[in-house]
Amino acid sequence: MRNSALVIVLLAGFVTTAPSPLRSDVEFLLAEMRTAYARIHMARIRFADERPGAPRAALFGVVEWAGHGRLSAKFGTRGSAITIVRTNGSKIMIDRSGQRDVKPFHPSTLRESLPGDLVVAALFDWRRALSTAPGGELRGATLTVHRDVEWGGRRWTVLKVIRRNEIVRVLVDPTSHLIWRTERIDRRTGTLIAASTVERLDVRE
Repeated sequence: MRNSALVIVLLAGFVTTAPSPLRSDVEFLLAEMRTAYARIHMARIRFADERPGAPRAALFGVVEWAGHGRLSAKFGTRGSAITIVRTNGSKIMIDRSGQRDVKPFHPSTLRESLPGDLVVAALFDWRRALSTAPGGELRGATLTVHRDVEWGGRRWTVLKVIRRNEIVRVLVDPTSHLIWRTERIDRRTGTLIAASTVERLDVRE
């Protein structure tokens, strides 16, 4: 059992490199990522969501994951009421503005209840989110791997996911194989729609 270092990621520019043409390179990276997330017993993530077209909608949150479907999250925009989401693996409890909603647990339902995109979802839904197999979210998408990409003063491995109307860039730490940032881009205009970034991460394996 060991603790990973705490890392603070700052928003910065994005520089791309030529993609790897090999599909096997994509599958190798996805396998490394699934293995990395499968090893996590506990994690605490502080993250930020940004919407360039709606700066007031910028959202900040903290998620604590304890494995076996146990999760606690608090998030909200600046000056707004905090939303709290908790699950024990059988029920999802959502407290928002004094109102509570309880739903049966399912990874898809939990993902719909949380911000943070794959930065958060990969903790509990990595089997589906990081797979091209039947039932996997990446099945049918065009995938390429960009290695040694500069962003935020560091070098990253980037998984580029192209779907019909959207491009998703997933920044992956080349050592831990964990996700640190996702960017969703309008494929037609090239405009950044939304981004989720890890500000601090504490992982226990």
